[in-house]
Amino acid sequence: MKKQYFFSLLFVSFVLASCGKDTTIQDAGESKMNEKSKSTATMATTSNSTLHSYDNEHGAFEVFYTKDNLGLVETNEDYGLEVSSIEYGEFSVADTFDYYPDLENDDGKIGYVKVKIEMNLPENIDPSQFFYPDQTTLTITEEFQPASSDNNFADPVSIELGEITGNEGYLFYLLSPAETKALKEAKSVTLTTMAPFTSKNMDIKEGYHFKVTLD
Repeated sequence: MKKQYFFSLLFVSFVLASCGKDTTIQDAGESKMNEKSKSTATMATTSNSTLHSYDNEHGAFEVFYTKDNLGLVETNEDYGLEVSSIEYGEFSVADTFDYYPDLENDDGKIGYVKVKIEMNLPENIDPSQFFYPDQTTLTITEEFQPASSDNNFADPVSIELGEITGNEGYLFYLLSPAETKALKEAKSVTLTTMAPFTSKNMDIKEGYHFKVTLD
């Protein structure tokens, strides 16, 4: 009987030891899986690359890139134009401006580029003068048509028959998901503005060219 009891105890101890060993292996496996999940989450956060977020009357914005003090200036016939800052990212449009479902990505967000411009004007402006910097177009690559600034989100910056409607302000470009992807790859945009013209000379031509690199 004593011998049988001894072997019974030995068998139970062996089973308990085996169970303990299996639990350790399982815990180690789960730990590795958790580490892998954490790594994947970190990579997703990094690839999202949101610098900061903000809200205003136009919607909720996620900024991917921003740069001030660009100091890009060109002059044509004494009419100077400066591009001083750029910002791009994605935003969820406020209900008041919810007119763009075709531009939304799978998360319901729209890509955008916001540019600040300013006119550097001569002291005397011809009463017949026209100048429309707020109609500056933005080009990412030749694959896409040049985009115009959206009036719902942009400021008026122009001269009409010698009258200044706004000397400086922001231009705002809406991007499709494909354009947003292209911008992330190209890391640059080109801004093109028509030269000033008068009612006496309606020869409208390109006058300003800015390439902004997102470095």
